[in-house]
Amino acid sequence: MDKTNENITPGKNSDDTGALERLIENLETEVSTIETQEIIRGLTSEELEEKGLTGEKKISISRSVFSDTRNKAGFDFIEGVEYFIATGRKDVSEIDFEELFKLKNVEPGQIVASKKLPETTRDADFKNILSFYNEQYLKNANIELKRDENFMRFVAKIKGKAVLIDSFLFIVSCDKDGKFDILIAPDKMLVIAGFYPHYCNGKPLQKDEIMSCLKDKGVTAGIKEPVIEENIALCNKDKKSYTGVVIAEGKAPVDGTPIEPVFFFSTDPTVDDFKILPDGRVDYRKNANIQIVKKGSVMAKNGLSRKGTDGFDVLGNILKATDGEPKQLINGENVLMANNGTEFIAESDGQVSLHGNVINVFQHYFVNGDVDFGVGNIDFNGNVTIKGMILSGFEVKASGDILVIKGIESAGVSAGRDLKVNGGIIGDGKHLVKCGRNLFANHLQNAYIEAQGDVSIGNSCVQSLVLCNGKVVLSNQKGAIVGGAVNALGGVEARIIGTEFGTKTEITVGKDYLVQKTLNELLKAIDFHNANLQKIDKVLTPLLELVKKGMSLGGEKKGKLSLIIDKRKQIKKSITIMKSKFAEIEKLSSNGSLPFVKISGTVFPDVTVRIMDCIKQINDAQDHLMLFYNKKSDEIETGPL
Repeated sequence: MDKTNENITPGKNSDDTGALERLIENLETEVSTIETQEIIRGLTSEELEEKGLTGEKKISISRSVFSDTRNKAGFDFIEGVEYFIATGRKDVSEIDFEELFKLKNVEPGQIVASKKLPETTRDADFKNILSFYNEQYLKNANIELKRDENFMRFVAKIKGKAVLIDSFLFIVSCDKDGKFDILIAPDKMLVIAGFYPHYCNGKPLQKDEIMSCLKDKGVTAGIKEPVIEENIALCNKDKKSYTGVVIAEGKAPVDGTPIEPVFFFSTDPTVDDFKILPDGRVDYRKNANIQIVKKGSVMAKNGLSRKGTDGFDVLGNILKATDGEPKQLINGENVLMANNGTEFIAESDGQVSLHGNVINVFQHYFVNGDVDFGVGNIDFNGNVTIKGMILSGFEVKASGDILVIKGIESAGVSAGRDLKVNGGIIGDGKHLVKCGRNLFANHLQNAYIEAQGDVSIGNSCVQSLVLCNGKVVLSNQKGAIVGGAVNALGGVEARIIGTEFGTKTEITVGKDYLVQKTLNELLKAIDFHNANLQKIDKVLTPLLELVKKGMSLGGEKKGKLSLIIDKRKQIKKSITIMKSKFAEIEKLSSNGSLPFVKISGTVFPDVTVRIMDCIKQINDAQDHLMLFYNKKSDEIETGPL
């Protein structure tokens, strides 16, 4: 029965005294258990302060794995003993013996390390420590524990290497047989082997063992015996592991391949490069790069095919190859297939287009001047080139690209692919200009833009609404966004945003291992101390209630209670310090990249920036600035370019 839960009646003096005695006894037992656990786990106040987890000392993150430091994890190693710190390992089976090979051996019966016990440690306390180091651990550890006055001695039972895993010491035998492992790839095309050396009096690797294992696994083809012999010899001689060695390899079938079709036009994507003069004016004299074919011209010829070659896997199975099917072109719009399907001929003049394996000839629609009453609205299945302007009130739709050599007024424009405007788009904020891919324009004013790709603006974007699923970039001339709203999924890059007069503008866009290890260590220590705090409070609370009710304590009892309260304060202080250090180190963690707003010139007041669900108001003019979302603080932050 839990004596801490017994009813206490202060009115009965003898009962109160007995209850008080039991509570103090329980507290002493609990504190003794806690201190034992602190010793075992290396979490005493002195050790926490030495590690920097408490106190004023900074936490040091060491990258060394071998150590000759005599004091580590609460152990005092005997002078001359070398040991290995198995960082990130849970068991000695996860350690490659190569990592231990250069360490000095410890001998059977040799004292490897010691742990100082508190002077008040009783025999019962030492039995508790021994019970913690259970029989299973001691068997695997090859360690015998002995008490020598106020020291616990760790004595080696075998000849081997000393290894530290967390707060536990192991002796790993230095006699190791050579070994190998074999892995057959899921597709049975490769056999990968690892060769691991023998040490001390262990048995060397033998070729016949490996060949026998291959036979047992059914590997009969593509075996690389010279490779096996070479790696065994190197492994036995150099005492090094050789892993990822291909010791058997199948031969993949080689399928027949088609001979590529022959094209009589360029299949590279066309690029329209229109010149913008230094003063900002557009050079309209440059011609568009459009591939035009004439009616009756041969545009392409189909190729032939080659037969395939069979292969095999490492189990000896034949892998059949397939004969290649010739790559068949398909005649699309305004294309005739002739000469038994081998030639493709244009049925009309127009622009040639290759999409996948379909050849089309789009009747390219040219407007030699403006889109006005003389031309009317345009709705064309192909590409459209307009040498002049698209005037107010008119509509131009095309399933392909639209190229406007001058500009667009308050007109409705819809391009299935790219929209390129050498001049500007000056709208009324109502007529929609949209495209299925990218939009290029020299300037925007009162425009309403939708683009599924990027929007590239040469000069300025004034009082316009721009919506796009890519980036909005203004990098030439003035490169200014003034007023209106820009919503870009992929980010915004501009030279200037806003004006010095405060024009309202809205912009919307879209762990180091050692650091994490230290954070995990802090979390474990915090959890450990929180649990101990709860244990003390569970027993201390009813005792303090008795004192509040007038129960007097003798000198000895007061002393014991004072020690227990001091222990509680020390645990609580350690928790506070460790939480503070946790927050400090956590700042070292990095965040993934997110869309940003980049201003190479100046951003002015009255500009609102939204990134994710966060909003930042610009109140002062700032130069050369980047705004980005900080995931940790859930805020928009700024930084210099």
